[in-house]
Amino acid sequence: MLLHALWLADVIGAAKILNLGQLLSLIWEWMPANFGTWTFFELALLGLIGIGFHRGLVLSLPRIMLLLGLTYMALSHARNIEIFAFMVPLVLAKPFAEQLGTIRTAAVAAERRGPGPMS
Repeated sequence: MLLHALWLADVIGAAKILNLGQLLSLIWEWMPANFGTWTFFELALLGLIGIGFHRGLVLSLPRIMLLLGLTYMALSHARNIEIFAFMVPLVLAKPFAEQLGTIRTAAVAAERRGPGPMS
């Protein structure tokens, strides 16, 4: 019963915060990301996009959806930038490591074969 009361208090508290109307736009952490000046978030976002295109990173549909959701959250409210910073490396680590391992494995195999047959 106590857990239910605490949960209800949290929901009511969140509803009160979201119903602040115009006052909500004055709270810094609820403002959208500002790209008027260079920030670490902007550099990180552009860097991730650049690495993804340069490496041809292929992601599964759930990882794409999670990445898009985290990006949307970070762009909509500054308070979600930290969540983006913590979660995106976890989402991209395995596919990036697998792709990097495939490239290195192919290079090592080509090196072991030695030069091609001489004619």
